[in-house]
Amino acid sequence: MPIVSSLALPHGSMVFDGGEELTATADRIKALPNTLKKDCRTLFRAFREAAEMAKATRPEVIFLNTPHGMYLRNSFAIYLNSRAKGNAEWMGQWKEYDVNVTLDSDLARAFIEHLQRDNIPANGITAFHTEYEAPLRWSEVVPLWFFRDLTSAGLKVVIFSNSERRTDKEPLSELIKFGKSIARFLNSLQKRVLYIATGDLSHNHETDCKLSLYLPDPRWVFPTSATALTFDLSIEHWVQCTPLGLGDLTQPSKTTEKRSAMWDKTTYRVAEQWLQKPTNMEKYSCGIYGLCILHGILSAEVEGRATYDSHLLCRLAPTYFGMLVAAFIKKDTN
Repeated sequence: MPIVSSLALPHGSMVFDGGEELTATADRIKALPNTLKKDCRTLFRAFREAAEMAKATRPEVIFLNTPHGMYLRNSFAIYLNSRAKGNAEWMGQWKEYDVNVTLDSDLARAFIEHLQRDNIPANGITAFHTEYEAPLRWSEVVPLWFFRDLTSAGLKVVIFSNSERRTDKEPLSELIKFGKSIARFLNSLQKRVLYIATGDLSHNHETDCKLSLYLPDPRWVFPTSATALTFDLSIEHWVQCTPLGLGDLTQPSKTTEKRSAMWDKTTYRVAEQWLQKPTNMEKYSCGIYGLCILHGILSAEVEGRATYDSHLLCRLAPTYFGMLVAAFIKKDTN
């Protein structure tokens, strides 16, 4: 069965402050400035819409790639526990948003073997014991929370994290190679696959937010940069397959209404050019590595004559880091 849909999702826990789903959330957002509150609502609605689009493709397994999970020094880490559980806690907040999922450990082992046969560094990782629950935090919980109805009904998940030594210096061609290998594996399965790449954009935006909960951990140093918006707009143009000469890299500061395009064997090459534009902000984006791998997956798909509708649902920077929600829905999967 084919890959039927792919999502690019951020993982800032502030997303949940747009939902007012739980009492703790409603209490927390009372302190938010109106602009931040509005941005969180935009993100939450975009997440829900992306999730509904993906659910409509009737996935039978979810593959989730994260930059912030359990990781290994020099290779992809594929989770081998039978279950995983955790919440979106960040700086002591958002603990009320939790997930508890069944992991497909047999499929995870097959995935490792496939990557190793393709000479891609990959190993399994187990927390405590295979029959114990692997711990999850915000980067896995935020995207998976929107699929609780499917996972609670038995849909299994495969989670893999990027290596600790992932680097913005890794050639795009190498990451595309990784993605194409992953696509071959996923398309060999007898299951309908939803693939999710989770990560954020530039972490170098200027912000007038004064609430420490929504600012970087004090141990981190993220210098502000005038090219932060340029970087984020490049990724927006990648989703949209914008011709290189037509893409504005100075505005808009945020995109809050859905924009759609088509990915096929011609337009994906246009999209790829946006991932090649240097901005020196790559090292401050936890999402760019996974997005380049996703590009490899989509490239393999359209080279194999698949066609995708891409939907940019929003792109904004509520505080110091950019976030983008996008859905890639394969056409004619029945």
